[in-house]
Amino acid sequence: MPRTARLLPQGAGIRFRVFPQSRAARGFRRPEVLLIAASHGPIRPGPQDDIVSVVDAVDKDPYRDDATGEYLAYPPYRGLVRPPVPPGPGGHFDHVRPGTREFSAAAVFATVRYIRAVWEHHLGEPLHWWFRYTYPRLEAIPRVNSQVGWSGVGFIECGYPPIEGRPDRRDPLSDNFDIVAHETGHILLKTLIGDPFPHRKPFEYRAHEEAGADLIATLSSLYFDSVVDQLLAHTHGNLFGANTLSRFGELRIPRSSTEREVRTLFNRETLASARATMAVKGRAPHRYGVPFAGALFDLLVELYEGNLVRRRLIPASLARRSRRTRSGAPAVTRAFARGYAQAEAGFKDALLDARDTLGRLLARTWDATSPHGLTFRRVVANLIAQDRRLNRGAHVALIRRLFRARGIAVAR
Repeated sequence: MPRTARLLPQGAGIRFRVFPQSRAARGFRRPEVLLIAASHGPIRPGPQDDIVSVVDAVDKDPYRDDATGEYLAYPPYRGLVRPPVPPGPGGHFDHVRPGTREFSAAAVFATVRYIRAVWEHHLGEPLHWWFRYTYPRLEAIPRVNSQVGWSGVGFIECGYPPIEGRPDRRDPLSDNFDIVAHETGHILLKTLIGDPFPHRKPFEYRAHEEAGADLIATLSSLYFDSVVDQLLAHTHGNLFGANTLSRFGELRIPRSSTEREVRTLFNRETLASARATMAVKGRAPHRYGVPFAGALFDLLVELYEGNLVRRRLIPASLARRSRRTRSGAPAVTRAFARGYAQAEAGFKDALLDARDTLGRLLARTWDATSPHGLTFRRVVANLIAQDRRLNRGAHVALIRRLFRARGIAVAR
């Protein structure tokens, strides 16, 4: 029986199947069930409903240039398309076979809808696509002639990971929850914050959006039991380190036992070190967003460890040692392993509580942030304000400390 990731009660919603990570990543060879509510009209062949429509385009080039990101065309797609994927018995879509184009179409739809549902849950109110006055529905194209995933005005589309300069068509990015969740994250951030005209977007706006999309994908992945269970089992509960959660967009290189990730959220980068890197490797927004994303990953782990301390599952001294080493020192790992062996369920509950705390904070922070003149410091100031509103300021000192360490200091 496949495991189920759900926001809905058991048995409610329409069943889809997705891979929480690339099919090639260790521990994620089997898809899991997502339950999607038919809350925006019936889920029809495609799949499609009133807010997302999957279009399985034939031999389509991406709407945006792989090298520059400039728009080459805009939705809706008017070329040749394959037949829409029909639902199976009971209206469910979990009958489609992994590795097929039908599976990619169903997986993209399910991931977009699930990510949106997760962040509506964190925000506490419905979301409305920021482009809704131009396009009534998001157009999702599961396979295009690209080496990356793209999002933009009214669309999401996915290519294939590059292997030795050529697309690996055996493992389309549409089948990877992390990748589609990241692209959906771009859409959600523009929906929550707003989208200034392209030529007016500050560099930090772009960098923040890349970091925020990573965090949206990461927190959303924690709704999969398999991700949480494997993460805690492999780390024995010590999350300060390189692990399944901190490695974003993991892909496997064929003919090699080595895995690589698009970005890692567990890092020591500061704004100063990011600037130095850009001076050598070029001015890339995703590179400059790494310190911001790293601080938020640290915040997630510290919230989790704080929960463990309050529930007396680890001593406060162990949490302090973990924070100082940040590299899985053997003594720290052994101490976590002893605690985890005695209270696996308690460790899992502590992590899920931290997920929800940070998810609520980020959703309300982004909803209160203006796109005009957006900077990391303004976002962090809003994060502090929302913590005071939601948690009576319980985490303000922690937030200040973590971002100050990254070179993002906010005046008191």
